[in-house]
Amino acid sequence: MVDVNGPIETESYSQDAGVIPVLLKVGRVLVFVVYAIVVIDVVLLLMSFFLMLFGASTDASFTQWVYRSSARAMEPFRGIFPTHTLSETSVLDTSVLFAAMIYSFLALGLHLLYEWFGRVMLRRG
Repeated sequence: MVDVNGPIETESYSQDAGVIPVLLKVGRVLVFVVYAIVVIDVVLLLMSFFLMLFGASTDASFTQWVYRSSARAMEPFRGIFPTHTLSETSVLDTSVLFAAMIYSFLALGLHLLYEWFGRVMLRRG
């Protein structure tokens, strides 16, 4: 005989169904944070590239700040490609452009992974 006054087991189902949207929201926030960091790094790398290309004075505090700020993002890529001296102060460093491109692709790849994971989870749930 079935007890009609007893608790219905919908709580465990609703808790399981609630985990997927929470994971997707956390993933969305993570992707947003990664995009924000990548955009900041790419902007700093591109500013560094153009400052070097146009021969900006290294005595200027803004130029020093840009070089210092982009140094950490540039570490894994430094020396991949040779730098070309164009004039006494102008330098073409293609490693900086390569770093900006790779960081952009990594952020895009993380976004695509999140989208794929979301589709898989929604199909299962």
